[in-house]
Order: sequence, then structure tokens, then C-alpha cells
Amino acid sequence: MTKLWKKISAAALAAALMLSCMAGCSGGGTESKKEEGSSAADESMSQGSSDGSAESSQSDDYAEHMTLSIAVWGIGDTIIDGEDEVRDRLYDKFNIDIEPYAVTWGDYGEKIQLWAATNQLPDITAYDAAYTDTFRKWRDQGVVRALPDNWASFENVAKMLDNAEGRAMNEVAETEANPVFYGIPRPNYQSDEDGITDYGIAIRRDWMENVGVTKVPETPDELLDLLKKFVTDDPNQSGKADTVGLAGYTFSWMTVLMNGECPDAVNGFRWSFAEDGSLVPCFMTKNFLNGVKVMKEFCDAGVIDPDYIIYKGEDGRDKFLNGQAGAYAHSGPTYSGTGIMAERFGEAYPDKSLDEIVAFVPLFANSETGKTTFPAPSKYWSETYLSSNVDDAKAQRCMALMDYLLSVEGYEDISLGIEGVSYKKLGEGKYEVLPMTKEDGSPMTVAERYPCTGLYSLGFWGPYRQDIAPGHTDGQIKLYDDYQTLMFDEKKAAVADAPNTKGLLLDETKDLATADDHYEEIINQLMTSDDIDAAWQDMVDSYMSQGYDQVIAEMNQLYKDAGR
Repeated sequence: MTKLWKKISAAALAAALMLSCMAGCSGGGTESKKEEGSSAADESMSQGSSDGSAESSQSDDYAEHMTLSIAVWGIGDTIIDGEDEVRDRLYDKFNIDIEPYAVTWGDYGEKIQLWAATNQLPDITAYDAAYTDTFRKWRDQGVVRALPDNWASFENVAKMLDNAEGRAMNEVAETEANPVFYGIPRPNYQSDEDGITDYGIAIRRDWMENVGVTKVPETPDELLDLLKKFVTDDPNQSGKADTVGLAGYTFSWMTVLMNGECPDAVNGFRWSFAEDGSLVPCFMTKNFLNGVKVMKEFCDAGVIDPDYIIYKGEDGRDKFLNGQAGAYAHSGPTYSGTGIMAERFGEAYPDKSLDEIVAFVPLFANSETGKTTFPAPSKYWSETYLSSNVDDAKAQRCMALMDYLLSVEGYEDISLGIEGVSYKKLGEGKYEVLPMTKEDGSPMTVAERYPCTGLYSLGFWGPYRQDIAPGHTDGQIKLYDDYQTLMFDEKKAAVADAPNTKGLLLDETKDLATADDHYEEIINQLMTSDDIDAAWQDMVDSYMSQGYDQVIAEMNQLYKDAGR
């Protein structure tokens, strides 16, 4: 699944709290607080008395104190001992305390799968199980429980569930009148248009000036020429041959270079339409071959960081921020995606705005049609599940917490900290970040003062609220606004015409459909081959000989049966 926030680091998530995310890994219109800031769950809550006791501050719904165990990325740094007024206020509001099941981006898969296999999942688990056999296994084997029948009474949760994507990830037919849901999608975007910043390439403006280039490249040839200069013309003015052209968060993010020819293959394989209207894996199309040829041209020119195949952690981003790489492939100019840049470049260049240091290369247009397209993004990535060990009473408390995190009220209370201390409310949907300092006088972030603000990610990802999130620098805002204007108003970018296969899971041929598992390997082998045409044909023939014709037949039948 291609989501900016799927590979984003824990550090990027922390940055989003200041700004921003994790992220690492883009805004639509917002709904009013009246619409999504209140719900049946919110209306039943009282505000809490001055003595702070749980008994006096809660309605009868929360008379019983409960401990909720939760696993979500970074919670080990979010729910901690020590002072945290945001955590205490949350505990008082719901008469709960939270037992964190610590997981990170590096170990969450192994840990959660082990807990699931041994019936030890925490009460609430965040995991990316949708559209995989894991979802079906958890559902059918009773690893997770169905959400309560009264899910519709939790207004903000219901908005995530009762729509095309929410039903698809839960394998619920759009016509089902009484759907049973198991996972609450974690929203990432509010509109398809936001997906244009799902991935992108940032470049150093100061390096451009140092090598005598004034125009931001808009075509593969222009970018290649610039990156060659970044390698050979001492762009960091160190007097040494110590620079590379293009780095990336991972090699997979560098495939944005293929967007003009085959957007269906950027950062993951998708299904494409064949000329006869049937479905075909994108990696078996000539469009894909043309896209990889673009990658090969950059590879053969020596402008791609030679360490791309062994990146660990923040290696690629650090090269860009530390002055070793002139370009960086990751997310586009989302506010959360540029948070780390704003922080690090702000320290290095305090007299410059981020848009004076960095520019974003527009997505490439197709070489034949001249049109710029991008894959329709998933508005969600990953989901929240309740363990089958959660009884009905606790399930109601869990749903109320999730509903609250998805509301505007919850956003203000959790993500922003304490009104009057860490932020000031200027009006509906408008906030100002208030400066805070440590004892030594140095700046203090919201996350440092109130670690529990990181719990927002249990409900949604950074970009979902970016249009009302405060703390963005003027440079971040200008980068985003200028990019949106360039892509939509000038280049008339649009979502690519591709089949919607969400929720269509292969059954009989799933063991044959292995290409997705070798995404980076396939592209790397092709772009480093001596004869890319022959290598591509050999790859296609190999997969077909191993039964991919059956995979294609089953997916086409699933697509037809779904009435799409």
C-alpha cells in the first residue's frame, strides 16, 4: 500500500506535533466543529470538577474506572510517568488510565502478530491489516471483535466507517443495510486532490544557485542535468567531491521518477487497465517499462545515491539535511512532511524561510500525452481494532475515546495541548502556537511538555488535520500553496484512470501473486540491467510461467463480480 505515512519514522510523527507530524509521508476542506466536534459520546461527558476526581467529573456512563491497554506507534514515548496535564485531563474525562503496549516502526509487525497469535492483543491495536489475509484471519478466528452495534451513535467514528473505503476495508458491501465493522480506518487525507503530495522530490535552492541554475526542473531531462551538476560542480562549496544527486527516505520513494510514464507503479505495484479494458498488473505493461527506463537513465548517469540499497533509519533524509545530497525523494510539500525540514534548516539558516532553501519538483507529465496524473490515494492508512477479549462495556469506552480523538474538540485537547499554555484559539479552526521554554531558557515543544499529545495518531495521521493545524512556518505554507497552484491550476493534474481494486482479495491464487513482495528488487534489477527491454520481458515471462495468468484471471473475475 502506498502511503506517505506507512514508512514515516517515529521522529517524523513527533515533528507533526510541533507543527506538523510523521512525518516523515497534504489540504481539503474542513467540516465545522458543530458537524464533527460533537457526538453522542461527547454530549454525555461533563467537563470535570475542580477537585479533579473521576467520580465527580464523569457522567454515569463512565462511573466504572477502566484501564485501556493500547498499542500504537510511539505510545511508549507518549504514555509515560511524570507530569502531563493532557494525559491527566484525558484520564479524568473518561475515568480511565492507559496501559501502553510499546511498539515502534521497526518492531510493530512482529510484536502485534505475536500478540494476536497468542490471544494477547491489547484492548485497542493500531495495525495495517486491511486488504490482507491478516484481516480475514483476525475476523474469522475471533482475534478481534466486531465493533459495537451502536457504532453509528459515535458520529465521528461513523464517518470513517460508513463510506466506500470504510466498507471496502471491512469487506462490507456498499448495499449492506446492517453492516458489521471490525476496523476503524485511520484517516490520512480528506480528498483525492490531497494525494498529489503523497510523494515528491525536494531540491536545494542554494545548491541550484551555486551551480548556476535558476529554474526549478519540470522534466526528467531538466532534473537529470541539475543532479549531474550537484555531483560534479561542488554545490556545497566544500572544495571536495563529497556530494550526491538524489537521496530518498527509501529506494521505493525514488520511484517517483516513474510518475510521468507509470503512476500505477510509484512506491508500489497497482493494477492497470489493458487496452481492452481488462485488468493487468502494472509491472507487465509497456508504461511500466518506460517508467523504469527513466529510473535507469538516472542510475546510469550516477546521480542516484549509491547507498540507496542499504539505507537505514534516517540515512537518506540526513544526507539531504546535512548538505550531502541536493535532492530528496519522500513525501511532497505537506505541512507534516516538511516539518523536519523546517526544524533542521531553520536551525542552520535562521535568517531564511524554508521556501528560500527548498523547492519541490512538480510531478512529471507523460512524455507522449503531456498530461500529469497521479494515483488516487487511499484516504486511510492502517486501522484500529478491538481485541476479542474486550467486553461490551469496555468496548463502549473504547469507542468513546476513538470518537473523541477524531473530533475537533479532541484535536484541540490532545494534539494542541493546553489552551492558554501551548496554544491560543483565534477562531473556529484557527490557532496560534504559544512559545514555551525549559528551565534553561531553551525552547520547549508541545510533545516535550505534554507527551500524551502523541496519542492523536491513534485516531488519524498528520495530514488529516493539516489545514487547521497551527505552528507551520510561512515557508511551509508557501511551499504547499505554490505547489497546489502549480499542479492543479497550471499543469491541470488529475487522478490517473486506474481500476479500483480495494477490498478485492485474491484467494485461490494468492500464493502465486508474489511480485508485490519483490517491488524494490524488481525495479532495482531492471534499472541496473545491461538490456532493460530483454530483462523486463524475461521478468514478465517468468511470472507468467509461474501462474500469474491465473492471478490475472482471478482478479478480473473479482472485479467483474464486484460490479466495478
